[in-house]
Amino acid sequence: MASSQSIRAGSAYIELYVNNSQLVRGLKQASAKLKSFSSGLTTLGTKMMGLSAMMSAPFVAGIKAFADFENQLATVSTMLDEPEKHLESFKNGIRSMSVEFGESTETLAKGLYDILSASIAPEDALNVLAVSARAAKAGLTDTGTAADAITTILNSYGLSAGNAADVSDGLFTIVKRGKLTFSELAPKIGQVASIAASSGLSLDEMGAALATMTRSGVKTDAAVTSLTAIIASFLKPSEQAAEYAKELGFNMNAATLKSEGLQGVFKRIASLPPDAVSKLFPNIAAVKGLMPALQNMSGFADDLDAMAGRSGATGDAYKKMTATLSHSFNQLKQSAINAFSIIGEALAP
Repeated sequence: MASSQSIRAGSAYIELYVNNSQLVRGLKQASAKLKSFSSGLTTLGTKMMGLSAMMSAPFVAGIKAFADFENQLATVSTMLDEPEKHLESFKNGIRSMSVEFGESTETLAKGLYDILSASIAPEDALNVLAVSARAAKAGLTDTGTAADAITTILNSYGLSAGNAADVSDGLFTIVKRGKLTFSELAPKIGQVASIAASSGLSLDEMGAALATMTRSGVKTDAAVTSLTAIIASFLKPSEQAAEYAKELGFNMNAATLKSEGLQGVFKRIASLPPDAVSKLFPNIAAVKGLMPALQNMSGFADDLDAMAGRSGATGDAYKKMTATLSHSFNQLKQSAINAFSIIGEALAP
């Protein structure tokens, strides 16, 4: 039989652990309060972490922006024998141009790389880049494409980097006088510039011929191909062409092209029937652009005058293209990216 002490002990055990006891109810209330307090701390911690993330976001963005820019500059440095002499000015120049032209540093750095790879001296590279960026903005193309066209002509004609703006004006005059866009012309001009320069054909005549041909309905690709074939006919004429040219009173060679130019030769043969013209230029590609030009000699003369007075052509187009809300927005965007990049540069160490 259980003693009275055992009964009291058992009663105490039951009192302690039954769900409706005062102690258990107290412990449950205390537990609920602890859980609530713990939840509050967790929520506060999460909010503090969120606030921390918000505060650190600009710095993270800045570090990323500068890291990207640093990588772009590193790519440019591969074109330099002594990068330490130029990278600081390149860095500042690209940042400044990105705001001025509303262009990304990545695009400008790629353009600078292309300019340096075209053997433009580092001291002149930023000036050529600025001309190319302005031409690209005015001509609705990218800086790299514009830079490629400008440096190709500079190198083909043996011109100094100081002539970059004049070359850009020449390209825009072709576009203004012809029936083509800058983005169509820029990638193609290199195909004819080298042979034109080596034959002694002036930049003015090359540009005027392309303007006349395209205005007459010849597509840009066909006009470039035709002009290349016309020049090649003087450099390596067929026997029949050479003999027929002598009958007409001139020699079918590079010396004639250099001394008389296309205009002089065109005047000699403008009155000839198509089959006679084909004797001089047996390549059908040459005839395709030549015939429209011969039928529009007055227009060709006007195109030559326009090429001679081309100064400022790029600037005129640039003013029109940058007087827009879109350009202002791009400038604002690049200003913000530059600000992040400068923050990132300061934090990089």
